[in-house]
Amino acid sequence: MSGTRTLTYRRSAKGFGASKRWKEGGLLFRLTGWLSILLCCLASGGAAYQSVSATPGVHITVEGILRVLHHFGKEAIPQEMVIKEVEMHGLALRPTSADIANLVTAGASPRLLDAIRNARVPAPVVVRKKEGRLLITCEPVDCDVRVNGKPSGSTRAGALSPITLDEGTVSVAAMREDYTADPAEQTAAIQADAETRVAFRFQPSPAALERTGTAFFERMLTALGGRDRFRALIPIHGRGTLQIHHGDAFPVLWKLEVWRSEEWTKYKLERSGKKCEIIRTAAGYQWKKKPKAQDMPAIEEALRLLEAGQLNRTLGRAVLSGAKVLSSRLQYAPGEDVTLRIPAGPLALKLDSAFRPKEIQQEPAGLHAELRFLYAGYEGEGEQCRPQRLQVIEPGEEAKGIEVRFDQLEEDKPGNQKRKRGFGRSR
Repeated sequence: MSGTRTLTYRRSAKGFGASKRWKEGGLLFRLTGWLSILLCCLASGGAAYQSVSATPGVHITVEGILRVLHHFGKEAIPQEMVIKEVEMHGLALRPTSADIANLVTAGASPRLLDAIRNARVPAPVVVRKKEGRLLITCEPVDCDVRVNGKPSGSTRAGALSPITLDEGTVSVAAMREDYTADPAEQTAAIQADAETRVAFRFQPSPAALERTGTAFFERMLTALGGRDRFRALIPIHGRGTLQIHHGDAFPVLWKLEVWRSEEWTKYKLERSGKKCEIIRTAAGYQWKKKPKAQDMPAIEEALRLLEAGQLNRTLGRAVLSGAKVLSSRLQYAPGEDVTLRIPAGPLALKLDSAFRPKEIQQEPAGLHAELRFLYAGYEGEGEQCRPQRLQVIEPGEEAKGIEVRFDQLEEDKPGNQKRKRGFGRSR
């Protein structure tokens, strides 16, 4: 018959055989249908199949080939078409022995099995991670760091080695014994190819400052002879000089001799051959020998400052009450002055390298608000340890206050050799 071509196939339960006649146009339609069904079956995950030549990313899988075999059985032409696709595009994954067994069971021909075994597999795609670096610093001390709750090391010289993290939000916490940071935990946003900085600033904890301050205060008491020294007023005899400063005026210098007992304190002063004598009791000052009237107020004020500067008075209440003592720092360099604070005073103390009072300042409260007491020239040890020089500085821009220098300062115990009458001599 002109214009036609006859092909004979049989149709059985297992597929097509040579029993039907097809025209050439019918065969083309059949092949087109096979190709359409085959491509849909081979499409990975049920997605629409596209040729590699059109769009990169064709993924032929064993599951797709099994769908073709399930649909067409052992028909040769569809399997040949699968072989061509596998040879052209390869497989998405290398088949396992279990995959080969499933293909044999599904009716794959030896040629199809060889094509599947020898099919090329694409190289694994390397997905570049989006990562950034986290930089953590701690000051003024080093600290231990946790990122998302996991230990991440400790800083050295204030900085932690950079940490590489995936892009996203992380929680960063820092800690150090005896110190606190505010805040102790921070949130950081990690960005790809960027550095994120997180800084922590630590302060000594109140409990650590009190513990350190108490330890230094006890060392000071030991250097001064212990707490018992502050329980009673020790009789003292001393000789030296008293300078009275008042603004820019030239300081007034007096020779000074003092006797102190538990009930009273007696002062003798001499200047330019003129002598005066005054006794302080609980009732106040009583003059036995008066100076010029214009000198009396200045002398009484100077003696009041001298009494206020005695260690038993500046520290006595804090020592006997067991007041809380705070250190300004937890660590001091060798030889560095130790600074303490007694809130109940309120007093600020500075101790020298031997842990003896070097400066005591009264904070604003009470009669002697903001007075500063400077001590120097310590002699003796334990209960005999006393400063030979004392300065009391009054608040204000003008230089006002006193300076006392003792040439002799000793405990006036009963039984000592009686001092002769007269200023500056043993009585």
